[in-house]
Amino acid sequence: MPLSFGELHFYCCRAAFGAGLPWGLAEDAAATAVWLARQGRDPSPDLAAALDSLSDGAAVTAVKHERSATECVLFAGGGNASSALVTGPSAADWWQVMKQDPAARLVVRNVDVPGWVFACIAARTGGAMAADHAADVTGDVVVTANDMIAKASGGKDQLGFATVDQDAWAIVQHHFRRSLVPSSDASRASGAGAGLVDTD
Repeated sequence: MPLSFGELHFYCCRAAFGAGLPWGLAEDAAATAVWLARQGRDPSPDLAAALDSLSDGAAVTAVKHERSATECVLFAGGGNASSALVTGPSAADWWQVMKQDPAARLVVRNVDVPGWVFACIAARTGGAMAADHAADVTGDVVVTANDMIAKASGGKDQLGFATVDQDAWAIVQHHFRRSLVPSSDASRASGAGAGLVDTD
């Protein structure tokens, strides 16, 4: 199913919000989805898994860290899996600071969708994943300077649109619908939609 990048961003942002993320992190999720699509990869399976994991409580939003001279470890604590939709932006922020040191090592322990974390880091830092195996990683994410490569400037998108898996996209749409306000006189009176009088 083809979608423009604008449509993909719109639906993914609101789906993440519907799954319980605050608006800023929802926008991060949408930006990562678009970045993956621009690389020619379907973001919907990973996003659907992360949305379900978050809304079902299988993953938590808490992110703790332990820091040494060259290493930073992110984790949820208490034996819980951390949500990639929260940990990914946090990991990207840390890597932005750490990446200048060739000995730097960033570790994310027990994350629900590890490939999403790699993509979030690459999208935010302007790099690219050195290997496609990032999508197959399970549990922990380890990032070093060798894992991330600079992306050539001026490159074109592989496609001018995103193609998404219909089953995974149906899950994204389910979470998107949770962000909508039910249509009623009360909701229109409080400012939803066009209001009580639509004369456009």
